[in-house]
Amino acid sequence: MNSPGWSYRRYLPEHLKDRLAQPYISRIVPRGDGFYFEISDPGYDGGYLIDLGQAAGGERRKIPFEGKSFSVGGLENETDYSFCVARSGGAAGGTGRAQAPVTGSRFAASLAASEGLAFFPGADPADVSSLRRVRCCRAPGVTVDYLHPADTEYSFSGRYLCSPSLLKLPGGGLLASLDLYAPGGPQNLSAVYRSDDGGESWHRLCELFPCFWGKLFLSGGKLFMLACSTEYGDLLIGRSDDGGSTWTAPSVIARGACDPGRAGWHRAPMPVTEHEGLIMTDVQWGSWKEKFFLDAILSAPSDADLLDPSVWSISPLRHSSDFVPGLPESVRGGIEGSVVIRPDGGACDFLRLADGSALMLDVRTAKGRPSFPGGRVIPFPSTASKADVIRDPVSGSYLSAVSYLLEEPKTRRNLLSLIASEDLEHWRLLCHVVDMRDADPAFFGFQYADFIIDGNDILLLSRTAFSHAHSFHDSNFITFHRIKNFRKML
Repeated sequence: MNSPGWSYRRYLPEHLKDRLAQPYISRIVPRGDGFYFEISDPGYDGGYLIDLGQAAGGERRKIPFEGKSFSVGGLENETDYSFCVARSGGAAGGTGRAQAPVTGSRFAASLAASEGLAFFPGADPADVSSLRRVRCCRAPGVTVDYLHPADTEYSFSGRYLCSPSLLKLPGGGLLASLDLYAPGGPQNLSAVYRSDDGGESWHRLCELFPCFWGKLFLSGGKLFMLACSTEYGDLLIGRSDDGGSTWTAPSVIARGACDPGRAGWHRAPMPVTEHEGLIMTDVQWGSWKEKFFLDAILSAPSDADLLDPSVWSISPLRHSSDFVPGLPESVRGGIEGSVVIRPDGGACDFLRLADGSALMLDVRTAKGRPSFPGGRVIPFPSTASKADVIRDPVSGSYLSAVSYLLEEPKTRRNLLSLIASEDLEHWRLLCHVVDMRDADPAFFGFQYADFIIDGNDILLLSRTAFSHAHSFHDSNFITFHRIKNFRKML
């Protein structure tokens, strides 16, 4: 049910809250000959019926099943299907719910479940899920979650899966998060997932609202989420004391525009770095529509109460042209930077700039207040896309997972690769993680990788556009990948 904090078992806008009484298809995983899905349905312990058919029309069938997850097989690869579920006790018209249904108007529930109700005539709307869509296919890696581009389940926030963030908890479990995006849309819902088998399987823990561009991180042994409320919205931070299942109400660090057409706070799930007693991460003020981004460092003392907005500070906003005179007007500023410690012990902000280049801004932390004393452009073998930079504490090498830049065939974001450097200025290829350079770069993408070092391996999440995604940018998957024994490549 909805919560007074930041987290929800299922979030719904106010006019759709009657849908909280329905079974909720909370996660979908396509496969080559079928798909797997999970249901959230607290208070009901009976069986279900799934109604399934090709999305293009034709014969449909009903399959009974027990439990809160189910695998469907025997379907056609690269084919679209639609499906919904009903509680088997209520599929014939009576309520199958073990507890009293949500009271109030049935208008919203009937409207929201109308597509699903067409396949269970006479059923109580509270017993039938919304109609969902899936395309059978086998994506690279392990699917954390999937959303068909024609699926409207989260249209109150977005239609595509974006902004993956990955973290390992002190007890060994993995957490992942993502957000729901659409150009010009509200873009204010995120979901949090957990894996207890090293990323081989995942389940949804909760949903966060409002939350966009969120980054999971640990500080002082505590779990935090740093995010925006929406695109160019307020900077927010919240904490979880139970491993990501529930979250405190978020604190507002700084107010933004909360308007996709106006300059406001911009960020991505970039690394949160501790250095000289400060927690630091990269932020911008600007927007694509207004054609500028100003860079800054968001910081707080590492021993402070991070939920207290007063402990946070933002360095003076600066444009990259302040550091690199003569940049072409097409460069709107560096974005999506990694605060990283250089070989000499100083800090820098390593930012996305353009195809084949990155912006490296020096970071001074005098008297606990970061500032940019200078910077320069360096060659960087990535297309224009987010690319985290992390230093390996064992080898001392710097690592980045990038949408690798090739001229022939011309890549966009369809080649995900691991690269390394010893000095942050000279980068070399270690391996290709997902290689689809022969696929149409307009519709395949492996991008915005968020990764961590786990022993001898690298664990990575990709914002993945695959098998009839809306575009390379508007992704339908978040996928998990493991790069084993990466130091042997160094």
